[in-house]
Amino acid sequence: MRTPQGDKIFQILQRHLGRENAISAPEIARALRWPSGREREVRRIIRTESPLWADANGVLCAAPGGGYFLAQTFEELMAYHSWLCDGRASYDERIKSVEAYCHARGFNLKAFTRLRKAA
Repeated sequence: MRTPQGDKIFQILQRHLGRENAISAPEIARALRWPSGREREVRRIIRTESPLWADANGVLCAAPGGGYFLAQTFEELMAYHSWLCDGRASYDERIKSVEAYCHARGFNLKAFTRLRKAA
């Protein structure tokens, strides 16, 4: 669900075209005149609402340590895609590690996940 705060963040992001114009979460919070420390809220809103932000100006990208921007070139899209794929591989490894740990100790992680979803 889109929120008024998310729409304001999206308006800010629409002005940041290309990686060289990336804006960080703290900068977005300052632009919104939010108190210091709300960067996590900015990142959470972007993470949850960005799939709802259809924009013809480009794909919303996150540059590690560099902020958010709308991709303007094929190279920016390729670099972002590569970064996402690398992250996915890292998360897959972490997931397998947690599952192996739980299995070795007799925890049925999959059953717990099903129970949690049903609740």
